[in-house]
Amino acid sequence: MVVVIIAFAVLFVVGLGAAGFLILRSDDPAPRQITLPSASPLTVDGGGATEETGTIAGAWRGTYTCPQGDTGLRLTIVAVNATGDLTATFAFFPVASNPGVPSGSFAMRGTLRDGTLNLIGDHWISRPSNYEMVSLQASVTDPAGSVFSGTIDSTSCRSFSVRRVS
Repeated sequence: MVVVIIAFAVLFVVGLGAAGFLILRSDDPAPRQITLPSASPLTVDGGGATEETGTIAGAWRGTYTCPQGDTGLRLTIVAVNATGDLTATFAFFPVASNPGVPSGSFAMRGTLRDGTLNLIGDHWISRPSNYEMVSLQASVTDPAGSVFSGTIDSTSCRSFSVRRVS
């Protein structure tokens, strides 16, 4: 019986010690502030971007031609910084002349420098089976204009053409 009382007392003391430790532990000083490296400012409407990238930023819609035939293209371009760096979304979809094409999209990154637009596929957002990302290249002589066109960097694709929608 004495052994049981001593065992109970030891457990009680250990329990009090653990509770005290947890209470004291909750009084830690305020969390440390973490400073992350700064990134280039994101500009959607050209603020801070070059005139060239600022005017090409926006939504463009048109078509491109690859082995699956004519395919709808929605290209959304965002100016990232003042050096001409861009991000874009390449979204494709069926058109009346080719209704069997699936829809999909991928992110792109690239540049617009000296009137040449270069966009490279970066990662899939929505990938249909058997589709690969492509890269685009175009000479943009009037980025403020309403239309530009160029080539798709792929051995089996040909060209694209888009018109500004916003």
